[in-house]
Formats: sequence, C-alpha cells, structure tokens
Amino acid sequence: MFSFCRICKRNYNTKDNHFHSKLHQDNLNNRLKTETKRVSDAIYYLHNIKYLNSQEENFKNKFFCYFCEEYILQNDGPVANFQVLKHLASQKHKKKVSIFLKKNFVKKKRQSQFIISYSSFQKFVRKINLKNFPKNQNQNQNQNQNQNQNQKENENQNQNQNQNQNQNQNQNQNQNQNQNQNQNQNQNQNQNQNENQNKNQNQNQNQIQIQNQIQNENQKSKSISGN
Repeated sequence: MFSFCRICKRNYNTKDNHFHSKLHQDNLNNRLKTETKRVSDAIYYLHNIKYLNSQEENFKNKFFCYFCEEYILQNDGPVANFQVLKHLASQKHKKKVSIFLKKNFVKKKRQSQFIISYSSFQKFVRKINLKNFPKNQNQNQNQNQNQNQNQKENENQNQNQNQNQNQNQNQNQNQNQNQNQNQNQNQNQNQNQNENQNKNQNQNQNQIQIQNQIQNENQKSKSISGN
C-alpha cells in the first residue's frame, strides 16, 4: 500500500520505514528550518507592534501555515500580522503541529518554535486596545481624513469647472443660434427688398411701354386726319 509524503513530495510504500530514511530526515530538517524562520518572522510583531494605515490595510499579503495547510491574511486587522498571531495561538494550530511532529518523530519540545501561548496573545491584544493607540496612529487617521477632505474638495472643484464649461458652451451655442437667426432674417429682408424693387421696376417699364403705345397711336390718328 502506498501513501504520499508531503515533505518529500513522493509516494512511499507504507511497509517501508520511510520516515526514518535519510532522504526524509534531510527534507524534514530543511522544512523545519524554513517553518521556524517563517513563524519567527511572524512572532516578531507580537513584541514589535506595527499599526497599519489605510493603504497597508488594503495590501493583502498572505501567510501560509504549512502545518494546517491554509492561508491567513497578514494585514487583516488593526495591526500587522494580527490574524497570523491569532492563528498561531489557536488550539487548532497547536493540535496540527503536535500531530505533524509526532508523525515525523520530532521531539515534542520543538513544538514551542511553531506556536505562541494563548496568554501571550491575550497580552498582545490588551496592548493594541484602542485606548492605547499611539499618537502616530491618531496622526495617521487625521492625515487620512485630511486627504479625504482634499479629494472631496478637488472633486467639487472639478464639478464646478465642468458646470462652468457646460454653461459657457450653452451660451456660445445660443449666441451662434441667435447670430444665425439674425443672418437669416437679414437675408430674407434683403430678398424681399430686391423682389419689391424688381416689381417696381417692372411696373414702371410697363407704364412707359403703355404710354409709348398711346403716343404712337395718337400720332397715327393725327397723320390720317391731316391727309
């Protein structure tokens, strides 16, 4: 019967003494060194509290717990690694570490390298109580509030500028429309004046023609009577 070894990343025959083999022990030692360093880096924040600002809160780094095989958000809380430290102090994590060490024939005293006591975590929580937040935290909050106010002011200014631009555009459009209307009216008036002038000229020409015809007829009648 075969089973899979997570540390060696290979299948092994359960009848064989795989966990005591040199290959497994070498891989196990390397893995324990890696996890000791990673857990130690996380525990650093237990004694060196780092308060997060809004930008860091949005930056979601993840801590992978090899023993529990799960990811924990590092910046999901009021301070850095809050959720990671909470996980390392949990009974669930302690149980998983104990099973792992026992399965791989690691001395139980090494368990303390991969966990923190619940009392230590409680003390840590009391330190980061909102009443004990440092002045820097308040300064950061004030800075964030000021930044938000400045952003709102800039947004309002942009809105006002856009409104003014739209008003100016509308005014220009109205002016152009009025100018076009005036031009059309002037053109129509000019056309009407030209038409009237042409009519008057035609009427005058007709009258002159009629008068000429009458004069011609009168001259003809006089010449006939004289004869």
